[in-house]
Amino acid sequence: IPSLNLRKNNFSGLDALSQPSVFETMTAATQTFVCYSLLDRTTNMSLSLPVIESAALEQIPSPSLVIFRERLLANLDSMLVMAGHPNRLRPHCKTHKMEQIIRLWVEQGVTKHKAATIAECEMLAAAGATDVLLAYNPVGPNIGRIVALATKFSACKFAVTADNQKPLQLLSAAANKAKV
Repeated sequence: IPSLNLRKNNFSGLDALSQPSVFETMTAATQTFVCYSLLDRTTNMSLSLPVIESAALEQIPSPSLVIFRERLLANLDSMLVMAGHPNRLRPHCKTHKMEQIIRLWVEQGVTKHKAATIAECEMLAAAGATDVLLAYNPVGPNIGRIVALATKFSACKFAVTADNQKPLQLLSAAANKAKV
């Protein structure tokens, strides 16, 4: 939300907010989103829906992924405000799978991320994430792949989830052997 000056990571005073909420309503007649400021709920900010001219639409192959940068940045800012601070977020990259978006998060100070695949873990580390959680059990050859990532991206802390101690024992042994 531009009025909060989040592009400069200005989070002073946001910790005092108690569980803020965002209200978005869309009116069919005006096709306008009305967002109420998280800091001043009496202030309305209007964001018009993105428009693509017909001539431009004809040039875009179908199917295509179209990202409205201003809307994306406003959404990132809203999440930062709701969280209160960048270190309280751990976005899951499976929702976008794009290095460019990871870099936007890192520029905003969000360095903790979650991934569903080892390829996503590598993309996150390459884009500047410094704390990556793999949200599934690494088993079999994936144990070696995780250790190789930890070796390749030594500035990044990797963690995994597990529901059985055997994979954790194997991962621990492999990590100790590789000194990571």
